[in-house]
Amino acid sequence: MSDKLEKLRSLYEKADSFAREVTDFRSEVAIPAHNELRYAGHHLLKALADDGSIANRDDIRKAENHCERSMYEASEAGIAFALALVREFKHTYRTLVISEVVSDYSTKLDRIREAQALIIKGRADRASVTEHVQEYLEAFREVRDIVAHFEAHRDELNLKRRKERRQYLFAILGIVIGLLGIVITLVG
Repeated sequence: MSDKLEKLRSLYEKADSFAREVTDFRSEVAIPAHNELRYAGHHLLKALADDGSIANRDDIRKAENHCERSMYEASEAGIAFALALVREFKHTYRTLVISEVVSDYSTKLDRIREAQALIIKGRADRASVTEHVQEYLEAFREVRDIVAHFEAHRDELNLKRRKERRQYLFAILGIVIGLLGIVITLVG
């Protein structure tokens, strides 16, 4: 009996810790994960008798399922949000050769595509819930770290963009001055 509660306690603490980790990345995306933990608590209370013993093992399993679902929800939402940030980053710097500033850019994008494929694949083809949840958790952490890596290069990329714009304006100005010189020569 206490083994079941200990397993649930461990699973709940892991799910709660991970939901907090995702909340730290982006608070709104972890709301479904926190809701799942609330449901886990509800089923735990339904499973316990007044004396603290387990009266309903089915509700203990439901509580465990909600803890696992919480980790799925947190990781999927965290990965999806990170992917959106990467898309925004790529769009913002689309005119630049990002790999000139972020040396491992293509490798990082490969890892992003792998995380995206994991989400697209879904949960239908999984060996075990525990392994699959762990794979999702690891993918979230990796994508979160990649986003942080990209964000750390924004200042340098912004500087590069300003330099390129300045060069472009000087080139246009040179063409205009050259054309103006030709017009003045032809008129004069």
